[in-house]
Amino acid sequence: MKELETLQAHLDILKEYGIELNDIVNPQRQSWNAGDILCDDGEVADALYFLISGTVRTLIPIEKKPGLVLGRYANRGVFDETVLFREDGRAHIRAICETDVEVISLPLPVNKPVLLRQNSFLMKEAESLSLFMDQAMNSFYFQKYPFEYMLCSYIAVKRTDAEWVADIEETARDLEVTPRFVERCLELLVNIGVLKKGEKGYIIEDVLRFESYNKGLYKPRRKRIKLDAGKSKTAG
Repeated sequence: MKELETLQAHLDILKEYGIELNDIVNPQRQSWNAGDILCDDGEVADALYFLISGTVRTLIPIEKKPGLVLGRYANRGVFDETVLFREDGRAHIRAICETDVEVISLPLPVNKPVLLRQNSFLMKEAESLSLFMDQAMNSFYFQKYPFEYMLCSYIAVKRTDAEWVADIEETARDLEVTPRFVERCLELLVNIGVLKKGEKGYIIEDVLRFESYNKGLYKPRRKRIKLDAGKSKTAG
């Protein structure tokens, strides 16, 4: 981590989060390298990080496994804001820099009571945490169900005609898997008779089986914080 010069233009980014700057204490602009951990599950949270640029992935660590991915955030995001609403003073997610990033760091001991008095910030955080729960549930479904269940739910949402015309690249981005993984799953659904290939795309061949797979798992990802400058990638 490296301290950078903090200019007014950087502090003004905090206004996008609904923060009034008058009472904020000692904000610092910092750079972190790809692979660095901004905050980690279980560690004492002594700062809150507001993303200025770069990409951050959040996850819940699982012993001897990669972890349960909750989201990816590009250009904007707050890590880990849940510490504001807990009494233990510890982070409850791991936030990893996927690229080199810049953040505004706010020391928590002095700024937590200030932030908890700012209604505009709290309203944005309430919306943000609601969307965070959507993302967490999508991640849980990925762990619980085979991928074809999520793909059928995705098709049910995206299909606007008798045929679903697959955009493999878009589907892979929306579901955060590789294009080849989507292709293999489509091949599987065709081979077991759930789907069949039509003239333009895919047609539901076995409606009952398709509906047994479609459990409404896929929820279109929304922006975690409604900003023009950046968006959540998992929220996508």
